Amino acid sequence: MGNDIINFMKLNVKELLDFFDNKKDDIRHDISSVISVVGEDLGAALFKRYYEEIFGKKVTISIFPVVSGTMKGPRLDRWIYIEQSKNKFTAYQTEIKNWSAYAIGARRVGTDPKTIPAIGLLNLKDRIKRLEHKDRNGESKVLFPMKKPIDFPNKASLEPLIIYWFVLSKDGKNLDPFFKVNMNIKGFKKLNVFSMSNYLRSIKKKEITLDMPSAEKRIKLLEKYFPINK
Repeated sequence: MGNDIINFMKLNVKELLDFFDNKKDDIRHDISSVISVVGEDLGAALFKRYYEEIFGKKVTISIFPVVSGTMKGPRLDRWIYIEQSKNKFTAYQTEIKNWSAYAIGARRVGTDPKTIPAIGLLNLKDRIKRLEHKDRNGESKVLFPMKKPIDFPNKASLEPLIIYWFVLSKDGKNLDPFFKVNMNIKGFKKLNVFSMSNYLRSIKKKEITLDMPSAEKRIKLLEKYFPINK
């Protein structure tokens, strides 16, 4: 394990926001394919970077799957562990949604910073309606406890986390990247929410580097089997 080489991916913050949040006719038929290559790595890596940067705590993204323990039960995307202090952990069972401006029903974000929080509030209200739906769905499944994997930290506090690309706002004024919402549903009563778009908008650097192993592997496979002649 000590000899493993981590190759970080370099991302342009402004271009990434423009790519996901502003529709363009020349890529609208390709966006889903691109997102499938990136997968859930982007959301997990951005959350890790945010939490370590803001709270100064070690964040570990588990390699083990998030399953309910039954054959037909729901699955989530990642186990994320936060080392709050010595022998004290928070374990997030995490669902990641890369829905962008091209998703069905998505609102236009635009470039005016004064109007973006209001759009974020509408987006959050939409998501809460879906999360509180009486039938378990692709979002509300995060609110039901999953089976703990073998690397689950001893005595860790289990919490649900959902990571969206969407711009989100609790009050229509601020774009906090990470916040909690109360949920009127069986299972967990509070939900942790992280917005990738919100976080990227708070970054002042032109570029950031992220560890995205699954995305990196897919890109290398594409380069190997479908090389571009230059």
